[in-house]
Amino acid sequence: MTQHRTEQTKPARKNERRSNPWLTRRRYALRYGRSRLNYLISMVGIEFFLYSFLMRLPNWMISLATLVIMTTRTGEVSLGTYGAGIIALASAMSHRTYRRLSLIFSKRVVIFISATLNIPAVAFLLVQMLSFGPNRVGGDIMTFLIAAALAGVTTSPLGAVMRSSWGQRYLENHDRRMLNAATAFESLLDLVALPLAAFLVGIIAIFGDLNAPLYAVIIIDLLGILYVLFRHNTIQPVGTLIRDLYIAQSHNHGTHRLAWIPMLGIACLGVCLGSTQTMLALRSISQDSVLNVGFYLAAMGSAGTVTCIMMNLSRARVSTWQGWLVLGVLLTLSSLLLSVPGDSFWLLVTLAIYGAVIGGGLMAIESIITMLTAHTNIDLAQSTAQATYIAGLALGYVWGGVFGSRFGFQSALLVPVIASAAYFIFAHLFGYRWRILYEERLKPLPEELTLKG
Repeated sequence: MTQHRTEQTKPARKNERRSNPWLTRRRYALRYGRSRLNYLISMVGIEFFLYSFLMRLPNWMISLATLVIMTTRTGEVSLGTYGAGIIALASAMSHRTYRRLSLIFSKRVVIFISATLNIPAVAFLLVQMLSFGPNRVGGDIMTFLIAAALAGVTTSPLGAVMRSSWGQRYLENHDRRMLNAATAFESLLDLVALPLAAFLVGIIAIFGDLNAPLYAVIIIDLLGILYVLFRHNTIQPVGTLIRDLYIAQSHNHGTHRLAWIPMLGIACLGVCLGSTQTMLALRSISQDSVLNVGFYLAAMGSAGTVTCIMMNLSRARVSTWQGWLVLGVLLTLSSLLLSVPGDSFWLLVTLAIYGAVIGGGLMAIESIITMLTAHTNIDLAQSTAQATYIAGLALGYVWGGVFGSRFGFQSALLVPVIASAAYFIFAHLFGYRWRILYEERLKPLPEELTLKG
């Protein structure tokens, strides 16, 4: 009888080993993410998703390429950081304007005009940068800064425009599943665009000319224009009544009382990333190996891209103050590690860890903002968060350049450490306010239901 019982338990134990709960959850999460993506593709098509992702890259590539090119030509980093910061800041300030214009006119008109104007703006910026020599000889600084502002203003604001489009679609069909899936993948595309743009700028700078990233931006703009002209039927307009209703509801719904805290948190992440990229440019100049910036950006960008994709597909629960707090600790520790490595290999490893943590931090903030926002106003909140993130990136460029040019590239590492500590403090503040509002106000159980010893 004992032998018979043992034979019966063997297959059960084997099945238990096969059905690992963690693997089962990940398998279901991947299946769920795939089903959401297929649902959106069935609505707009795979070509439109590729186009939507491709047109987000110039916004980041122009800033990074400006930093690398100006650092190489002038032999210093201050002017390049000012140019990259102005590009990012001008792009952030234009997001709300482009979103408003897309509601007044149409998405096709806004995307077509911005992509068309961005081509001469990028060409003008490149001409101004090529006029500079070592120690800023031969170029006009004010004209260069104006060219940088024009290049930033004319970048295609596809993220903000598409979020308003999904919000209007939700008012038209009231499909909550569509809205949740669309906002999740729009956030994923925005988060992946920056590290992937860093990866592309690094690879193109290594295997091509230093000016080649801006050539790639012009090619991407041309592809976007051709897509709008010949595949415009995939960018469907929304009816006038739905558009007016969407505008009215966007004004009526207020923001959550805690929404300002994650906005400050995502600005801190932008400061971390911008100042780190400035530090990498300064380090490369001091070691006479400017092309190494490409390897550094590629390592940090690829790690952040993989982290964003894996966290989204695995449905990791980071939309809590506990998740934000843990990522704040990891971000602070990884920023401290940036000053440790002495050779290039260990710096690449450290940058990969740092990029992965920043990717996780971005996913956490986006998830928290989505959780705090009403469904009819979620696109406005995420667009504002994206603009705040870009503004933080601009501040990171400038502050890293100021510290690094005056006191050396090691001092530029103080900026990401301070910003990481601020990110951690805001996580504490958010958790404190969240517990006061939602956890400590819970009423105790009645006395007759409590356990008596």
